[in-house]
Amino acid sequence: MPWALLSFRRGSRSCLATLSLVGALVVAAGLAVAPAAEAAAPKVFVSPNGSDGRSCKSRQAACASFDRAYRVARPGQVIQVAGGSYPGQTIRAVSGRRGPRIVFRPAPRARVVLGGLTFSGADRITVQGMRTRVKQGEPGAGNRGGIFVGPGSRYITLRRMIAGSISTWKADHVLVRGGRYGPCHAVWNASNVCDNNKIDVSTNVTIQGAVFHDLRFDQSCFGGDCHWECMYINGGRNVTIKRSKFYNCALYDIFVTLSGDDARRMGHRRLRIQNNWFDTPWTESRSGGARARPHAVSLAWCQNSPNGYRDVFVRFNSFQRNTGIELDGNRSCVFEGVRVIGNMMGNASPCDSRVRYAYNLLSRALRGGRCSSTERIGGNRLPYAKQVSGSGFNFHLRKRRSGADNRVPRSVYGGCAVRDIDFQRRPLQRRCDIGADERRK
Repeated sequence: MPWALLSFRRGSRSCLATLSLVGALVVAAGLAVAPAAEAAAPKVFVSPNGSDGRSCKSRQAACASFDRAYRVARPGQVIQVAGGSYPGQTIRAVSGRRGPRIVFRPAPRARVVLGGLTFSGADRITVQGMRTRVKQGEPGAGNRGGIFVGPGSRYITLRRMIAGSISTWKADHVLVRGGRYGPCHAVWNASNVCDNNKIDVSTNVTIQGAVFHDLRFDQSCFGGDCHWECMYINGGRNVTIKRSKFYNCALYDIFVTLSGDDARRMGHRRLRIQNNWFDTPWTESRSGGARARPHAVSLAWCQNSPNGYRDVFVRFNSFQRNTGIELDGNRSCVFEGVRVIGNMMGNASPCDSRVRYAYNLLSRALRGGRCSSTERIGGNRLPYAKQVSGSGFNFHLRKRRSGADNRVPRSVYGGCAVRDIDFQRRPLQRRCDIGADERRK
């Protein structure tokens, strides 16, 4: 990222949310799309060969843009998108729009490719099963176009999308469910078609079951000063990242900050990072770099905000053996109700008296020592089915019993996560396993 954008991040912090509260907010807000709505017959049609001068009410009278279709559609209707390649689409606000939400979905067996997708104040929309175009020319060849949910946009759901990135700014009630985000390599001093999965001063954002991969440095970065990661969270309330996977990330898998006036005022409150897999991030260099970063998740730059990190949980995640969590050591940072519970990880950071640690299983690949009496020191490796890095990693627990089994009592603060990374129920009446995966007995 260019220096101007890097400077904007300075002075940052973050906050986590409890699952029950976020779940209640999501359900209450109607973020989920009812199966009946997904299966309903389409009433509005979009086609690469359409025209916005048409009615959009039949395949023969299809319109050309998502924005025109959104304006024509009534609440609760399905917009069918014909297969083919489309330029970038921007969906703008419609005054007085009310629910239920409008659904954009591909025609049966259609492959829909978008130049990009932007929500500009629009609300109550679901888009599903589409992908963005891959950039052909340098700089940034190979990057996929991004998705941007802009100021004033509300109740936006993205299902099973394939894009370079998903970014929000001053958005509310955003649900990202499944899908793949990447590649999107950082480009120095030039426009890019995607971003580093930025959740910026937004509220009620839930990302679940997604894969974030291949956000590294473009060759242009080695002549400049890039800063990049798979996900950047800057200020927020009720932000949840769960059951997702991160690999081939530059610098950090998730970098959490409080940068700029808006984030400083908002702080991080009720932020949850739970049931995820985190591979070791890359230390970048001209010679190709190496997976060597000791911190996959960082709660940083918090001295900027008097609100700081409040009610934050990093729990039941599975990290590669040689990476873990970084906490801002500036003692002026506000850390209240920050808890690190039930993770499997390396432990490179010193213990922080402002943070509660419990039932983490720590590898010996990094610094030894534990931060609470309930933590355990394991071996050099962690008990994963396949502890390789990259797209082939598999952080499910291996079949034979290990030190992760039945270690966390349900009485732990916040309880055990109700579901694991595979959405399998964790036990209700006994201890649960450490990490993102509940081992099948």
